[in-house]
Amino acid sequence: MRVKADAVVLALGGASWQRLGSDGAWVTHLQERGVQVHALQSANCGFDVQTPWSELLREKLPGKPLKTIALSFTASSGERFSRQGECM
Repeated sequence: MRVKADAVVLALGGASWQRLGSDGAWVTHLQERGVQVHALQSANCGFDVQTPWSELLREKLPGKPLKTIALSFTASSGERFSRQGECM
């Protein structure tokens, strides 16, 4: 089946988790075929932890998801945010 579309969005992952296969190698393959690919941008951010993390968290669990957590932070504007969910 063929479909004619004005645009196609491919969600192929970025280039930050090479050990999990997200190495951005697909960018070159698509560009070589004339597909416009926007520059990859980081969606991650750094953060400071006020309470020191245990040895286990720091050394044994990098790259593992943190499940059922709640995060709160204050933006540089002074606005306060809170979210519950998961993060890596």
